[in-house]
Amino acid sequence: MEQRAARKLLSITWQRDLVPNAEDYIREVTTRKEHMLVRQSTHSKAEVESIHSRHIVDLESKECTCRIWQLTGLPCIHAVAYIGMKEHPLWHTYVHDWYFVYRYRMAYEGAIGTLPDKDQWLVVQNVVDIGVPSTSRPRGRPKKKRLPNFLEKEKKVHKCSRCSLWGHHRSTCKNPLQKINDVAITQRMNPLPKRSKLESRRTSLDINDGVEYEDPYVDGF
Repeated sequence: MEQRAARKLLSITWQRDLVPNAEDYIREVTTRKEHMLVRQSTHSKAEVESIHSRHIVDLESKECTCRIWQLTGLPCIHAVAYIGMKEHPLWHTYVHDWYFVYRYRMAYEGAIGTLPDKDQWLVVQNVVDIGVPSTSRPRGRPKKKRLPNFLEKEKKVHKCSRCSLWGHHRSTCKNPLQKINDVAITQRMNPLPKRSKLESRRTSLDINDGVEYEDPYVDGF
């Protein structure tokens, strides 16, 4: 509460567009831009080269390939080197609006309510005592699988290379082989044809290709 009020009163004394921290940053960076080499391409784009790197600055979109300008909202040293080439640059036009004084004042515009001593609190009548919830443990064994949190990542489900089913490994697989199941299903869908009955008993002519032989059986032997 005291910190909020102190910052609110401090912001009233500021007469510039930017907060003091942003002004100090720009003032400090401008002193280190002398070793930068700027090659202007268009009215808003330029190539800024230092001793160790080279970056592209776009003043219109307030972007630099080093990404410091996009992350902090304050122009990086490459952007400062390019902006410094202009005559009478308006630095507040290249800073994000959350560094403006009016934004700072909006953040501390409200106030935290005051609270009297405990003996001055108002006693509320007809208060219903809710108490603890009247629940009992359900019968049976508790669930082993808990309810997952919505922030947790889903666990990877393994596929068995033996039966091609999900949820277990090959070493713990107890299911029948998939090939055996496929063969059994195929046999049920396409059963083998039944064997046809013999039309008649074959004769000796059929067996011997039409050549007759005498019966070798002789009485008395």
